[in-house]
Amino acid sequence: MDYEDFGPNTVCNRGFSLTPRTVTSETAKRIHLASRCGGEIRVEVHYRLAVDPNGVIRVTEGLVEFYEGASEDTSDLDGAQTFANMILFPGASASRNIHVQNWSEGQPDDKADVTLTLRN
Repeated sequence: MDYEDFGPNTVCNRGFSLTPRTVTSETAKRIHLASRCGGEIRVEVHYRLAVDPNGVIRVTEGLVEFYEGASEDTSDLDGAQTFANMILFPGASASRNIHVQNWSEGQPDDKADVTLTLRN
């Protein structure tokens, strides 16, 4: 959500599908997604996943970054939240909810709620 003090807030909902993505056993893959909202906000999701020889997927590091500025291409990072330790056995799925907001400028109504769902 892009908070505005001069009119209605801009609320955006985005969905991404990364299928089909292939990660071979004993290799790691870095995933990067970005979404824009309201002409001023960009949310980036970064994570690293690996598959072990038994087919178990592990997310060992993840980061959601919240940028807010004069445009969606701003480099003004105003909040970030890390996540990790997602483990998916073959046939399983898991979700993680990540909340990040504009902490650096004291605008908590500029925010993003990301739900990351992975399926093995």
